[in-house]
Amino acid sequence: MSEGDAVRISRMFFSVMTMLTFRYMLNGDLTETKKKVFCTEALSFFGTFLGGDVKNG
Repeated sequence: MSEGDAVRISRMFFSVMTMLTFRYMLNGDLTETKKKVFCTEALSFFGTFLGGDVKNG
């Protein structure tokens, strides 16, 4: 992986994690459903942008 790719992925990672944090964890009460959806979307990001088969568990 080149340095440029690493920088691009790290920027995307922090952007997505910030967006997910605001969407699910700072928007009203934190419910079990919000926690599950946050984890699902975060793992989807890891699988898409970092490659590989990422599983929850």
